[in-house]
Amino acid sequence: MNSAPMTSHRLGRGDCLHVAAQPVRVLADQGTLWVTQDGVPADMEVDAGSERDFQCHGGLTIGTFGGEAALRLLPLPEHDAATALRRLRRWLGIVHRKVQP
Repeated sequence: MNSAPMTSHRLGRGDCLHVAAQPVRVLADQGTLWVTQDGVPADMEVDAGSERDFQCHGGLTIGTFGGEAALRLLPLPEHDAATALRRLRRWLGIVHRKVQP
């Protein structure tokens, strides 16, 4: 379970919010957000009432698309590669045992 607090922000026309490199969920409550992820060539649009998860290795820059916006940020748990590898090995072992006669 994630114990990190959700933070709320309001952005005016021309305002930007910079978020450090961390996995985060962006929830747009009002307006349309324009999200640029460092090192990723394509920008993302997040419309009011929607959300998007970013597993970013670089920071995020969040701005508005044409007007004011309200948003919430929820830090996501870090992906633990070692745990994922153990689960994959266990799953592959189960599959291997099931296909053997």
